[in-house]
Amino acid sequence: MPSPSPALIPFGWVVCLLGWLVIPLLIAVVIDVGLQHSETDSILRFKFYQIGVKEGLSGSDLTKFIDTMVRKTNEAVASKGQ
Repeated sequence: MPSPSPALIPFGWVVCLLGWLVIPLLIAVVIDVGLQHSETDSILRFKFYQIGVKEGLSGSDLTKFIDTMVRKTNEAVASKGQ
């Protein structure tokens, strides 16, 4: 059985190390994007909560107002992106 090319061994190490470095980086990017979306949703909910309280809403009316406004905002953003 012939021995592998001398250039093949360092190439294999480079591929291995890059794989171990890139995979966690990609996972971190996916997690970061997910957290940004949840932060945006929380900020929107808080702002709409403040608006609802200023308008005198409370209880289930306030919850419905917040849910409706967040849904409409998400729809507007989605339609603008298309």
